[in-house]
Amino acid sequence: MIKGERLFRDFVAQIIPAALSELDVDITFTTPGKKRDGDSWDPAGAQLANYLASGAPVLAYHDPNSPVGNASALRVSSAGGRARVTFAAPGISAKADEVRGLVKGGVLSGISCGILPLEWQPIDRNAPRNGNLITSWELLEISFVSVPADPEATVTARSLRAPAQRADAARRLAALARLADAEPSLSYAERKAALDALQPDQFDDWLHRQETLRELAGW
Repeated sequence: MIKGERLFRDFVAQIIPAALSELDVDITFTTPGKKRDGDSWDPAGAQLANYLASGAPVLAYHDPNSPVGNASALRVSSAGGRARVTFAAPGISAKADEVRGLVKGGVLSGISCGILPLEWQPIDRNAPRNGNLITSWELLEISFVSVPADPEATVTARSLRAPAQRADAARRLAALARLADAEPSLSYAERKAALDALQPDQFDDWLHRQETLRELAGW
């Protein structure tokens, strides 16, 4: 790795039908762990200030001349990074209209990030050429692309759920919490089975479900 060199990583976009507005999609743009490029990006090491200051543009195919929307509500933790993408209004950009149609239709299913590594170290100090753990990095751009490389990060939803659905989700998750209190001896498999009984649209996105699974494991 050369200091100052930009890196790119693609993510497969597994779209979960839900209730998003015509212009919005939710995405996961980074996940932890070693990927096919050999490196591991620590999501908690993401530096977002400059990206947000530039308007948080989202591109088509890493082309700086093809912005298609903007990212908002960026959230990063050790579990990964997620955001909402709002496409340009219909008619403003033919490219944005094209990409929005492909993404909403499930045809274009890749998310790719361009980053500037700031700090890193070998994943295995005994094999320094076998990939790096990038502990601090600046997010430069997010793109929709056609060739995925990381099956763990996803476009997670196309639409916002109605308030009634969110209230029902809250009730169901509260019921799970009560179950944890009442039955502390439940095995992880039994807890996961209870979670799996919920419908996929009870969760904000894939990361929300993974975080809930971790909570179940800690009961």
